[in-house]
Amino acid sequence: MCSAVTNDGCEVVSRRISSDCRFPVGNLNVEDFQLDKTAQWIISRNFNQIGLQFPDELLGLAFRICKNIVSLTTKNCFILGDSSYAGCCVDELAGQRFRIDALVHYGRACLSPVVGRIPVLYVFGQIPRSALPHSKSMRDIAAELCSLLAPNPASTKSALIITYDFPYQDFAYSLYQSLLSQPQVAQDGSFWPVVWSEPHVIPPCESASCSPLGDQLPPAVFHRCARSFHILHGPNEIPNPSWSLVYVGRNCNTEGNPLPFHRILTELPEASRAQSCLLDPFSLSFEKSTDVLQKTLRRRSYLIEKAKDARCFGILIGTLSVKNYNAIVKRLQTLLKRAGRSYITLVVGRLNPAKLANISELDVLVIVACPETSLLDSRDFLIPVITPFELECALHSEFVDATETERMTRLWNGKNLCLDYQKLLPGGDLYLPENVVLPRADQPREKLADVSLITGKLHELQNIGGDDHPHCELSLATQKEWTLVDKNTWDLFSSKAHRTWYGLDPQLGHTPVAQLQEGQDGVPTHYSRNRNESETS
Repeated sequence: MCSAVTNDGCEVVSRRISSDCRFPVGNLNVEDFQLDKTAQWIISRNFNQIGLQFPDELLGLAFRICKNIVSLTTKNCFILGDSSYAGCCVDELAGQRFRIDALVHYGRACLSPVVGRIPVLYVFGQIPRSALPHSKSMRDIAAELCSLLAPNPASTKSALIITYDFPYQDFAYSLYQSLLSQPQVAQDGSFWPVVWSEPHVIPPCESASCSPLGDQLPPAVFHRCARSFHILHGPNEIPNPSWSLVYVGRNCNTEGNPLPFHRILTELPEASRAQSCLLDPFSLSFEKSTDVLQKTLRRRSYLIEKAKDARCFGILIGTLSVKNYNAIVKRLQTLLKRAGRSYITLVVGRLNPAKLANISELDVLVIVACPETSLLDSRDFLIPVITPFELECALHSEFVDATETERMTRLWNGKNLCLDYQKLLPGGDLYLPENVVLPRADQPREKLADVSLITGKLHELQNIGGDDHPHCELSLATQKEWTLVDKNTWDLFSSKAHRTWYGLDPQLGHTPVAQLQEGQDGVPTHYSRNRNESETS
């Protein structure tokens, strides 16, 4: 037992650190990170203090990249690791501690719109085609893809969307070129037109990566999931859904760390899941999207039901750099207050199960984060974590009777999941005013009950609260000695008094006050008292 608590420290030195398998560092060189373009960007804008942000899996290359940037620019560069939140997000706060003029973000990126405190350059890093296996030719891979995604019936035409994880852009473009030689990719074939995606970077951010099409890239037809989509082969408009989709990226999904493929599928509902797949550029194997996403959607349905039963919520801020995070927090607070739920707002930095286990009074956490880190659903977390969209669906169904179909405006259908909270704000595709998400009844309605799918118990559908409504309850409750307590937070903190540890036998008020005396000093095996006794003996 003692060896499990204390040891000589060799375990820490020999411990193997797992890296993100989407970015195999062993296949990368410093030259794969656009050093010349980065240096040109720094010099042309006359930046003097530059922060270089690296995710955990690229810290092994950080020193060499930083050394090359300094030699090319003669500017001061700082390596920023251990991001405050997710590694895919720009960590502007860490950069401000060094008072940097600009930040270069390396590796995987969610490309969420940032607050815009400092200029940002994204360097994704390109895994060269030579570093990938050649057990199959690109022509064979393209033929296998066409047969896998062939629509049924065969006479049906479907647009083919090609998208990818950003480090595999060269591989994806080689796949596109091979697809053009397939008979299915033609005007009289099954796949028409072919749509190509590019990273969509929003100012003040820029990208060091260039499109393989160069000046031949046509205008974008739409933007979605941090990507712009361009028709490369076919008519100038995309036919009606359903579309076929192939995503080039690694299949290394772990519990609580979903793939960006999840984001693509959830934000492109026009793509048929039966005709969408993931292509792993290392194993050269395909995986149908139905196998990837179906389990996730079932889990999200369960969490929404948990949110319907919840009474105490925590608004968990998982980013301080993504644009409009304050606006969505205020919206969530308004909705929870209207619904009569207790809530607190939490900022805990990088999330882990140990931190969140200290707030066991909460029933559900609502995470405000970028789309690629919003599906925080590891079994290690003791409290369910949902997205703002899922909270709105849960509250809406709680306060609107299912028979009132004309008022059911925010529904969870078990298919389409919104991970980007920007869409819920004014100007977004899914924006609804708070009084539409939680509508007030014109008059007190008859108490209706709904059956919880989690506990099997009945719970009543409630009327919306609010000080300006004649049928609402008071939000302030009178306590003893004429003090007022906010009912929204009283339920949450009323149990705190029972968590204080007073000892086995405190005997408060029964122990006489003793005079202060000098204590012992030394190490536990040889205190000063024992040393004095041994000297006298």
